[in-house]
Amino acid sequence: MSVTATPARAQSLHVIQSEHRALSAMLSSMTLLVGQWRRKGTSPDFDLLRSMVFYLDEFPERLHHTHETRYLFPALRGREPDLDQVLDRLDHEHAEGERAVRGLEHALLAWEVMGDVRRDGFEHALQRSSQFYHAHMGLEEEVVLPAARRLLSDSDWA
Repeated sequence: MSVTATPARAQSLHVIQSEHRALSAMLSSMTLLVGQWRRKGTSPDFDLLRSMVFYLDEFPERLHHTHETRYLFPALRGREPDLDQVLDRLDHEHAEGERAVRGLEHALLAWEVMGDVRRDGFEHALQRSSQFYHAHMGLEEEVVLPAARRLLSDSDWA
C-alpha cells in the first residue's frame, strides 16, 4: 500500500479539509457578527443569519457528513478496533448534528419573533453548535484522516 499522495487520495483529503475550514469560517463569522451586533446595540441581520444557518443545514448535514458516513467511514471500518469506536462516535454525532441545527434554527426564529429576550438563547445555541462542530472536526482531523492516510489503499481512495 502506497503512502504517497495519489491524485485521488490528495484530492479527497483536500476536499475534506477544505470543507472543514469552510464550516469553521462560517461558525466564526456567525459568532463574530452576533457579538458585534450585541456590542454596538444594533439589530441583527436576520436574513443573513438565516442564510448562514441554512448553510449549516445544507452543507455539513446533507453533503459533507453524508459522504463521510457513506464512503470514508465504511472504508476504514474493521481495519483497527480502536478506530471503529471513533467512527461509531462520529456517526452518532452526524445524526446529532441535524438535531443541533434544528435547535439553532428554532433559537434564531425565537429571537427574531420574540425579540431580544430570546437573544441569549440563540447565542448559547450558536456557542454549543460551534463547540460541537469544532470538536467533531478536530477528532476527524486528528484521528480519522491520519488513519485514512495510513490504512487506505489507492483503490480505496479511487
